[in-house]
Amino acid sequence: IKLLPQLDEIYVKGGEPFADKNNFTIIEELLKKNPNCKISITTNLSKIPQDFIDLFKKYGGRPYLSVSMDGVYDVYEYIRSTPFEQTVNNIKHWYSETGKRVNVGTYYSIYSIYNIKDVLDFFANNLLTEVNKVIFHKWVTSPHYVSPQRVLFEKELEELREIVLGQEVMQYFFENQDRFKNLNLHNFEKLGGITNTKINRKEFYQYTAWLNLTRGIDIYEHIPQLKGIR
Repeated sequence: IKLLPQLDEIYVKGGEPFADKNNFTIIEELLKKNPNCKISITTNLSKIPQDFIDLFKKYGGRPYLSVSMDGVYDVYEYIRSTPFEQTVNNIKHWYSETGKRVNVGTYYSIYSIYNIKDVLDFFANNLLTEVNKVIFHKWVTSPHYVSPQRVLFEKELEELREIVLGQEVMQYFFENQDRFKNLNLHNFEKLGGITNTKINRKEFYQYTAWLNLTRGIDIYEHIPQLKGIR
C-alpha cells in the first residue's frame, strides 16, 4: 500500500483477480492516491463484480483488461469450466458500463490449437465493438501432457503445422491485422528431450478421460485428431 503513490503501472493477475477482495482494496487505494497509474488486469472474466465496475466509474479509472479465452463454445467451456455465453455477456457488460474495450488473449494447448479457425471465425464476426484485439500469445508447455510439442509425434506435429500455418488461417491474420495479432504461432520446435513423449501421451489420455467426465463434454467429438493419442 505504501508504494502505490510511486507506481507508474501495476499488473494484476490470477488466480482470478476479480475473485480476490484484496485486489479491490488495493485498486481502490491506488485510484485514490495515484489515479494516473496504468492498471493492467489479466482475467478470465467469468465474473465481473459490480463493485469493481462502480469503483472504476467513480474514480474515472480505465484499466486495461486482457481476457483469457482459449477457444469458443464447448471447447472454451472444456478448458475454462465456465459457460461461454456468460463470459461473452460479461465482456458486453464491461463495455456498456465503462466504455472500455478489452483485448482477448489465447494460448495454444493440445485442446485449443486444432480449433484455431473457430476462434478466428467467431471474433471476426462477434464482439466487434467490445473487443479491440485478439492476441495469440504462445504455446502451452506446462503441464507437459497438454503441450502439443511434448505430446505429439513428429508426423502429428507436421499435420498440425499444416492446419495452423495453412493458407486459410494465415489469410485471417494478413487481412485482419487490426483485429488479430500473431505472436508465436510459427514456433513449432519440438520440445522433446525435456520429457518423454510416450509418457506424456499416456498422461494426456488419463487426464482427458477425467476431464471429459468432469466437464460432461467429450472433447474427442470436437477434436477427432486427439483420438489417437494414448
